[in-house]
Amino acid sequence: MAPNLKRKNRELNDEIPTGNAAIKKKIRDTNRALQRDNLSAKVKIELERKLKALKFHSSEKMIDDVERNNAKKYHMVKHFERTKVNRKIKKAEKELKEADTDKAKKEAQKTLAELSIDLNYISHFPNTEKYVSLYPSQDSDEKSSAALRTEIRQRIVEAIKNGDIESEVVRKHYREKYRDHLVKTGKIPAIEASADDLINVRENSTEDKPKAAKKAKLDKKDKSECGLLEIGKSFLQID
Repeated sequence: MAPNLKRKNRELNDEIPTGNAAIKKKIRDTNRALQRDNLSAKVKIELERKLKALKFHSSEKMIDDVERNNAKKYHMVKHFERTKVNRKIKKAEKELKEADTDKAKKEAQKTLAELSIDLNYISHFPNTEKYVSLYPSQDSDEKSSAALRTEIRQRIVEAIKNGDIESEVVRKHYREKYRDHLVKTGKIPAIEASADDLINVRENSTEDKPKAAKKAKLDKKDKSECGLLEIGKSFLQID
């Protein structure tokens, strides 16, 4: 195989790096490759597809960074609120166990359903947004924050009703909303990569596997803490 053909094949089939800086370098390299005069129509099309895919992945990494930074920033706040909610859950479970009338039992079930929503609010709050506390101080709870809390909480209620809470529908909605914001402000290009665009660009996800395992561990912890999802879901459907 001729040296220049080998180089072209590397340009088409290189894996997408995991770091955004490396992706941006690939974008520059691909742009330079597209400036060559001796490109065949097929190679040019594939390079353009690769460029589109690289730009898409670069924007995805930018959003990933925002999610990661907010997850770290609000970790302790969420931890304290989760602890507070779990204390309330234990109290409500005790009240349900000791309830000696239908009214008392229903009130305890309603409380548990609300606390299940609170726990899911903490676990599934979208990290593209600044975290809005469940227990804000009166002077810090602005109207915009209260409105966002109500909006996200309602989306979580709908996800619980529909059985979609674990499929991250809330996160995906706000991730797309944040992407639209970045496009409108000119921080990322308005671009979407199709399956055809990605066919010659295989994403290298090996570095993300430990992070995925860590996330699965955290998700398992959240589920074990909750244990109330079905109670909340059934109560919401009854109401």
